[in-house]
Amino acid sequence: MKRLTLLLLMLLSSGVFAQGQRVPIRNVAVVETQIDEQSGAAKEMSKAEVRVITDEIRREAVNNLPRNRYSVMTSETVQSMGSAVLEECAEENCVITLGSKIGADYIVRGIISKYRNNFTLTVEMYETEYGMLVATASPVRTANLDELLEKSAPACAAMYKKFMETSLPAGVQQAVTVTSSVNSDDTFTDPRDGKTYRTVSIGNQTWMAENLNYQTGKSSCYKNKDDNCQKYGRLYDWNTAMSACPAGWRLPSNSDWDDLVQTAGGYKIAGRKLKSETGWRKGNGTDDFSFSALPGGYRWSGGSFHDVGDYGYWWSATENDASYAWYRGIYNDYDLVLKNYNYKAYLFSARCLRDW
Repeated sequence: MKRLTLLLLMLLSSGVFAQGQRVPIRNVAVVETQIDEQSGAAKEMSKAEVRVITDEIRREAVNNLPRNRYSVMTSETVQSMGSAVLEECAEENCVITLGSKIGADYIVRGIISKYRNNFTLTVEMYETEYGMLVATASPVRTANLDELLEKSAPACAAMYKKFMETSLPAGVQQAVTVTSSVNSDDTFTDPRDGKTYRTVSIGNQTWMAENLNYQTGKSSCYKNKDDNCQKYGRLYDWNTAMSACPAGWRLPSNSDWDDLVQTAGGYKIAGRKLKSETGWRKGNGTDDFSFSALPGGYRWSGGSFHDVGDYGYWWSATENDASYAWYRGIYNDYDLVLKNYNYKAYLFSARCLRDW
């Protein structure tokens, strides 16, 4: 048993530093709403209608983000600083990179798609320093464009309010001491196949200290090689991962992952503390909690494998919608933990949490 005393970075909710210095104002850029070209929505929506949606997303940002901490950039400012390029940028990382170039601390974008007879509006908010998705609005689905506009306002308002409730605002860093007890000597043997896993207690949680390696459902070893399963565990699509953990264990929810990351110091630095001390192509971690995260890569829904040795992705039990679920990512050359969602058909790693 070892005792770890961690210095967590907590940010004051006040708009003023304790020393009297003001919290820096963060720029928020709402970029032009994008149309999913493959879904058929582009054929039925004019540029003017898309612009109205964008204006509504921006209006709700102005109405709901406190002005002493956030400055919502005007449409004219965003357009003059590169919005035309942003409109052509479909990949999320591209949006984040370009958003950073125009001087925005946060990027908000809407995406409209159409499947069968329904339009769907999804609104996402990213911070540009680390490229993390920090908020998402509940998808708005309707067959009527007027109703899509009408429902977009409350959905966006709820997103911004949730962001304010759950985010750590920029400001003075206040030192808070949190003591976490880590026991890396315990093990658990899965009665289904006899495999034994190290377990670790972190804060009030008990995790498997290894990726799950139980063969079931839609799962596979990286590049279908057994040696990779022995090292990294198996990769699972979301539906399989949801039922893959043994009795008494479960796939962690978003809230469970958030608790772990906050115990490890927050999203900006927890990756370094949770990574194994070896096994990463570059940027090994300190493994302060004996969580021993390894870069198991992923399998695309089409069957190809990617990123082993460089990136690790772990499913959350929390859905975003019928097609997407949340996950956490750790990268070899960054200290952060990424919180995002992806297609349920992708195959990611699974970590099981004790279900008390």
